[in-house]
Amino acid sequence: MKKLSQLFVLISLICAPLFTSAAVYTVETVPSPKVQGQEFYVCNPDTVLALTTVQELNERLQELEKNTSVEMAIVAVYAYDEHKYAVARDFALELFNYWGIGNAQTNTGILVFLAKESREVEIITGSGIEGIMTDLVCGEILDEALPDLSQNDFDAGMLQIMKGVENRLMSTENRSELLLGWKPKDPENSAIAAGYFGFGFILLLIFGLVAYKKLNGVPGQSVKEIQDQSKSTQSCLGCLMVFFPIPLLFFYLYYVIARRRVKMIPPNCKKCNHTMVELPKEEENSRLSKNQLIEKNLQSCDYSLWKCPVCGEEEFIQHKGVKYNKYSNCPVCGAHTYQNVGGVVMANATYTSSGKRLDSYCCKACGHHEQVTVVIPQKVRPSSSYSSSSSSGHSSSHSSGSWGGGHSSGGGAGRRF
Repeated sequence: MKKLSQLFVLISLICAPLFTSAAVYTVETVPSPKVQGQEFYVCNPDTVLALTTVQELNERLQELEKNTSVEMAIVAVYAYDEHKYAVARDFALELFNYWGIGNAQTNTGILVFLAKESREVEIITGSGIEGIMTDLVCGEILDEALPDLSQNDFDAGMLQIMKGVENRLMSTENRSELLLGWKPKDPENSAIAAGYFGFGFILLLIFGLVAYKKLNGVPGQSVKEIQDQSKSTQSCLGCLMVFFPIPLLFFYLYYVIARRRVKMIPPNCKKCNHTMVELPKEEENSRLSKNQLIEKNLQSCDYSLWKCPVCGEEEFIQHKGVKYNKYSNCPVCGAHTYQNVGGVVMANATYTSSGKRLDSYCCKACGHHEQVTVVIPQKVRPSSSYSSSSSSGHSSSHSSGSWGGGHSSGGGAGRRF
């Protein structure tokens, strides 16, 4: 009877692993703690950690985020997919970015990942916190926890890692940096600042050359034409000033004033190449044709009359008026007085067919009328991809909107225990 009992115990020990096997996780199947609520940070699906430890960690992690704005996740699993990932670091980094741990703007997230079967532990840091949680600091924190982890005391080991992170992040200096975005000067930051100002002044030089060309224009250009061609440069300067305010601010203000004070450059005589002189507006108006006067009154075009003081050669120069874009050239008389005066919809566009509109055009100079049939594009139904992606997001194993949307470039450290 005693031998039978011993045989039964031996068979039970041999067969036990066949009936009890923990899950092997992929990045997609690791359950996100955020599905339980915003105050949950610990993933412990295989009960590697005691429930009391998980509760304590969640409370401390919530307090850490409140005081430092650092979002930290802890994941403890039995095993991960070692066929796809050679080491736990690759798995943890992909999990970090898959969940999006940490604030999307500051990228101050941290992930602690522990795999019990392969006896690996990793700390992954967001790209915005690597200045505080350097690879060396992460390695020191893990080294402090290795004695407990090597003895399979995962609760004590994880609490020690939590303590190490708190000690580094909760210091007065580091809290100021995390909450206010302030950083003490160091050689790396000095190099970044030098590069910033250097690039800003290179932009200043480039825009200086472009502005000189745009503001001077060519001989015969009107003030409005010069101002119009330099408008895009001013807009581009305004956009770049957001990123480089110090190097570009004063130049931007100068450019705005310079555009208002643009002067016309007199053209050269085509016969003798001498500088021409603009004749008075009264004499210019008396020499304009009927169509040119109409263009001037409509402000579609403007004219200037120039005369060479040496040889007496005269030249009319046409300029774009304030309302130049509202008109086009008439197909009959050629004057820039042709305008769309309205349209009538003949057939509305539907989701199955295009529509038609009858536009009327009229020339303000010669009175020419014309009607043109315009095709109205067929309507397009809104794409259903958004709704399908939204529904698929709800069925995912994690809530992608609960984490902050941060990103990691691979900073951190790892150990085997």
